[in-house]
Amino acid sequence: MNFFALSRNQIAGLLSLVGVLLSGIFFTQCNTSSADARTEGNADAAYSAYITAYTSGTISNGSSIRVRFTEDITLPENIGNPANTSLFNFSPKIKGTATYEDAQTIVFTPDDRLPSGERYEASFELDALMEVPGELSDFDFSFSTIRQNFEVRVYGAEMYDDQDLTRQKVVGEVITADFMAGDQVEKLLKAVYDSGDKNITWEHGNDGIHHDFVIEDIKRQDEEATLKLSWDGKPVEVETEGERDVTITALGDFSITDVSVVNGAQQYVSVRFSEPLQNNQNLRGLMSIQGVGDVRYTIDGNEVKVYPSTPQTGNKDLTIFPGIKNVLGYGTKQRFNRTVAFRQVKPNIRLASSGTILPSTDGLTFPFEAVNLRSVEVKIVRIYEKNILQFLQVNNMNGSSEVKRVGRPVFHQDVPLSGTAADLSEWHRYSLDLADLIKTEPGAIYQVELQFRRSQSTYYCEGQTQTMDELTGTGGNWDESDPEVDDSYWDGAEDYYYYEDYNWQDREDPCTDSYYTYKRNYQEIRQNILASDLGLMAKRGSEGDLWVFATDLLTTNPQSGVEVTAYNYQQQELATGTTDGEGRIQLPLESNPYLLVAAQGTQRGYLKLDNRSSLSVSNFDVSGTRVQDGLKGMIYGERGVWRPGDTLFLSFILEDQLNRLPDNHPVVFELSNPMGQVVNRQVETEGLNGFYRFTTMTESGAPTGTYTAKVRVGGATFTKYLPIETVKPNRLKINLDFGVESLNAEDASYGGNLKVTWLTGVTAGGLRARFKVTLKQSKTTFPRYSDFTFDDPTKSFEAEEREIFDGQLDGNGEATISGTFSREPDAPGKLMAYFRGQVFEEGGDFSIDQFAIPYYPFTTFVGVKMPAGDAARGMLLTDTTHTVQFRTVSAEGEPSGNRNLDIEIYKLSWRWWWDNSANSANYMSGSSSSRIASGSTRTNANGEGTWNFKIEYPSWGRYVIVATDRESG
Repeated sequence: MNFFALSRNQIAGLLSLVGVLLSGIFFTQCNTSSADARTEGNADAAYSAYITAYTSGTISNGSSIRVRFTEDITLPENIGNPANTSLFNFSPKIKGTATYEDAQTIVFTPDDRLPSGERYEASFELDALMEVPGELSDFDFSFSTIRQNFEVRVYGAEMYDDQDLTRQKVVGEVITADFMAGDQVEKLLKAVYDSGDKNITWEHGNDGIHHDFVIEDIKRQDEEATLKLSWDGKPVEVETEGERDVTITALGDFSITDVSVVNGAQQYVSVRFSEPLQNNQNLRGLMSIQGVGDVRYTIDGNEVKVYPSTPQTGNKDLTIFPGIKNVLGYGTKQRFNRTVAFRQVKPNIRLASSGTILPSTDGLTFPFEAVNLRSVEVKIVRIYEKNILQFLQVNNMNGSSEVKRVGRPVFHQDVPLSGTAADLSEWHRYSLDLADLIKTEPGAIYQVELQFRRSQSTYYCEGQTQTMDELTGTGGNWDESDPEVDDSYWDGAEDYYYYEDYNWQDREDPCTDSYYTYKRNYQEIRQNILASDLGLMAKRGSEGDLWVFATDLLTTNPQSGVEVTAYNYQQQELATGTTDGEGRIQLPLESNPYLLVAAQGTQRGYLKLDNRSSLSVSNFDVSGTRVQDGLKGMIYGERGVWRPGDTLFLSFILEDQLNRLPDNHPVVFELSNPMGQVVNRQVETEGLNGFYRFTTMTESGAPTGTYTAKVRVGGATFTKYLPIETVKPNRLKINLDFGVESLNAEDASYGGNLKVTWLTGVTAGGLRARFKVTLKQSKTTFPRYSDFTFDDPTKSFEAEEREIFDGQLDGNGEATISGTFSREPDAPGKLMAYFRGQVFEEGGDFSIDQFAIPYYPFTTFVGVKMPAGDAARGMLLTDTTHTVQFRTVSAEGEPSGNRNLDIEIYKLSWRWWWDNSANSANYMSGSSSSRIASGSTRTNANGEGTWNFKIEYPSWGRYVIVATDRESG
């Protein structure tokens, strides 16, 4: 991808504010030259002294109607309480309730969803709420609801099971223009097969707009058959109807059923087969596109996606050669040729980065990417420094809610892209230097928004008739064009202009105005930018104090002399201070802070402290002992297991660094049996250097199980669990020492010294000893990376016991035990080596010893952390770019940097009726997974790496991401 920088002398353009609103928002009031020109949301300018915003334009059928005022109209304690419903009058009438949404806003919520395509005249009795001139007693406005429509998309026939090719299902989607209840959507569609109606299963999206359907249980026949799908909008009063025939191939007919070109962000040819394909077959050389030297492909069930190496346009010949195999190993017999039409990439814009804070070396540079556009419309809004606390009440740093309250436009102009010598039909990266466009204010946040109009498109359409003036779209800056219009937009109540000829069904056709209208209202390309070198980090302890650390983002060095102030949600100052030479300040707080503001000269930094903005501690090393009320403690026992009747010698170790406890403070010990009954209680007031001894015992007939020892001191409680079991005692003490705490792949051979003595201390020479080892799968965890997954769910490891020693001890009761672990490529992660030994007495009795030691079969482990899903289900969304985090770690848990990773994404089929274990390894070993994407990345010196992926709709389902270290495995 090429990169182009845009200078100031390339900027020109006349602002054209045209658009259609398809959701309920507030609109701006614009002055007109005619006194009687109050139309579609244009209120008399006099109302702007009392009303700042109101609902107008085209809204959803589930929207509420709001009126916002310039000053408070109720007390804070009334927020959320009912307001006088009679203040609103609607024609046609609407039943509903009014409430105070905030101190300046009244919202009217209809009892039911509004009828689609209805126009409403509304009146608000302003004089009943405040004192106004008589001619302003009633505020009149109007709005309309979206005209309902729908579209049916059929994605084709699929198999239920790769092993059963006799049954299929047809999947698709209904998309509605506005919310439609599920039971209403289900009336639209009808499916007929083999002279009978087929059952349709629905899954309705929460937005009420996307409705997935599956036509179930379609049995393949000896001859080709047709499923007839028809739809009719009459039951929901929509004048849309249509039909589609879906071919159901005959049993045993393995052939190509559909070929189509997908001109999305990634251009590819979709080739669908009548039966699922073998996932592991090599298709290289079996598919070719005319004029394309190399193609890439992925297999997903019965679909092959063929990706050309470069973007294509025009008609191309697709050739598919014989030899492509289905899941049963049968291959296609005939050569297949089809001419496919590659279209241009639709005009579009996308952001090139997601960050908000830009260090001074980067300036105020705004990068973005565009395709098939000769220019873009740039709007810059300054969010004033004094208003940032108010802005962050309802936004994060990159938010866009209620910007009109805190900011003002400082630039609105077209920026040409055609002067960069780029091929505009391909995606290219550009950058805007905001310092060349506006006079920046230190500490302010700048919101940059990009849009485009049809006149800015280079997309070729048949019969295109725009003039050069229309295509150029030149004009001036907002600040230089019409200040009166600007003031009316940002000082008055809101309304909007819209296209009368907007057609929802044309929203994806770049040769219609509807495509550009839809993009302007549903695709938000905006980003906030703050120029600052100040980095802030805050950490709050259990005592309530807030520790703040200020750094230089360029050098990461601590910043001294930074003034840091903490505010609550109501913008009241809680505490302030200045960082020391280590860039640190401790702020004592009595209530919860909401925001930190840092200042050093002209530099500013902002950090929200609410729960949603806090970072997951799983990214940091937080392992350690919890401090309770300033006290740390531990209970220690001399054994790991006791028998009933044994004496328990327990010690409690107390650390009180803050000297909170007075001398001779009581330390209470309690021992509870497995039933929770306290069987012993002791109190000690004297300890030696923080050590307290508690000696207790159980009765010989006491119940076995896990006992609980608790020590209470100074309001803190410390607990240890003690196993008490009935076991046959060993007469021999067996000690096998490997000299290390873990074994790893770098030294797969192991060796240990075995030493056996009688419990009396006498040497046990000449006895027979036997040891076995079993490798078992274990969960791989590292304390510093607790939120990362280091185990490969696609691998399954079978445990196998091996004998490693069977021989005589020497005269000193010693022997050397050694062996080698073979390389375990199927290990999903860390393994545990379980050693079990027996030493036989001359009389035949034996003593046993068993212990486990971790075995790390790889020199480097790769941890994967998926992004958080949606709040309701924890699921990731399709058509969204997601970032996966990776960590490469040594067997010791230390970062292992500069590692090359190979990444693969597999789609899994979930068949509960034949495998309900939900074990991914079962799927991956069979034929029910398909690799749909692959890539690579390299971690930095700290072992940190990321990789982006996107699953395009409608390919929802269950996926697994596998990352492999290229050298370690």
